Amino acid sequence: MKKIISLLTILMSFSMMAKAEMAAGTYDLMQRGQVVGKIFVEEDSRNPDLTTEHQILYSTYVYPDPTWYPDPDKYPNPDFSPTPTGKNSRNAKTTSKTDPRIANATLIVVARDQYDDANDFLDNVRYDLGSIYVKKASAEIAPLPSP
Repeated sequence: MKKIISLLTILMSFSMMAKAEMAAGTYDLMQRGQVVGKIFVEEDSRNPDLTTEHQILYSTYVYPDPTWYPDPDKYPNPDFSPTPTGKNSRNAKTTSKTDPRIANATLIVVARDQYDDANDFLDNVRYDLGSIYVKKASAEIAPLPSP
């Protein structure tokens, strides 16, 4: 009996594993406390492991700097809050006010405004002069594909 319960527990945990991509819905892209873009994620009705992201990046969106990554000793928090630690912490003066790369960290949060589907999103989302539309398809699979 214990073996059956253990097997059921293992099977249930596999079926409840979190998905890697974002759940269906609408998200805000935030930088410096301002909304700088919107993302609408839709699942494929035939295969929930497939999603499509419709992104609107406003002209105020700042692309990530690929040459910089926060020092985990200085910025251990996932929101990159400047909380210096380590042996040189007394001399660490870098803050979001002195280093714009920290201020431009992008947060993705659930949006207040939600849309019924991709057409509703594209028909009604804010799209100012200078905005960019990005469409991404994603598939979640367990084994690493072979080349």
